[in-house]
Amino acid sequence: MTWDCEELRTLCHRHALPDSTTYQNALQWKLQRADYHAESAQEAWSEIDRIAEEKGRIQVGGKEWMAAEFAVTAETEAAAQVLHSMLDVLSQIVNLTLLQPPLSEAEASLHKVIRKLGEQNRAPQVATELESLRDCYAAEYLDAFVNTIKHRHLLDTDFRAEFGEGTRNEQGVRFKAFTRNGTPYPVVWASEILDRYRQNITEGICAVGKAINDYLR
Repeated sequence: MTWDCEELRTLCHRHALPDSTTYQNALQWKLQRADYHAESAQEAWSEIDRIAEEKGRIQVGGKEWMAAEFAVTAETEAAAQVLHSMLDVLSQIVNLTLLQPPLSEAEASLHKVIRKLGEQNRAPQVATELESLRDCYAAEYLDAFVNTIKHRHLLDTDFRAEFGEGTRNEQGVRFKAFTRNGTPYPVVWASEILDRYRQNITEGICAVGKAINDYLR
């Protein structure tokens, strides 16, 4: 992450603000876990390539293939859950560093922190970056994805390979379309979650963090 958390701790100490180091460390650790799950999913498909090269072929739907597909699905779900939880941790950091007085830990949801920043007329750039992160499609999809697999059911998956002009030139696991609270969500490739959505969330968090440091500085 490019958010300078060491500077944040110095700034908080200078302004006699509550210590949010525990949440900062949790954010760093969760990012490492998201990266780990993404790398593990990639390794699962790399193993398929290795086996296919070693044996000269591999059976789609066979034991080895199914093991790799299961691993990619499980690692993607784990990465999604970690990325989703990072927004909750970020809310706690904003709560402790900017709100006066801070909300209780149980109250400090992303939506309530944004609302309180507006009510207190504090750190408008931080509020803007938080709103952008909350409203980006990656965050919206991950919220629906995680709450569906946590509270209702696992999402169906399939395998797709497409190559040639006008295609993704990719093969891999896809999560099928689903609906949550009346809102439809389309088919999404696991690689999309592990790459672009992970990057979107990380960059959004860093943008919020930089805005916090700028405001306190």
